[in-house]
Amino acid sequence: AWREDLDPKIDVVRRLAVAYDAVLVAADAGLARSAAAIGGTVIALDGVHPTSVGHELLASLWLDAVTDAGLGTSSP
Repeated sequence: AWREDLDPKIDVVRRLAVAYDAVLVAADAGLARSAAAIGGTVIALDGVHPTSVGHELLASLWLDAVTDAGLGTSSP
């Protein structure tokens, strides 16, 4: 049921990113892929708040999105 509530919100964020020519960090998709590979509790014990691994994944997704948009560099 929570997913039914979340998906429309994600769609709004995607549309706003396009409308405002903003860089979109596709955190939901990236975290879902990682959760399938390594387990959701490794990323967020309670399913919401990121663990240190979850924060590292978010940072990596952010850096990839910014770099892909030509706004950053591939090395810190």
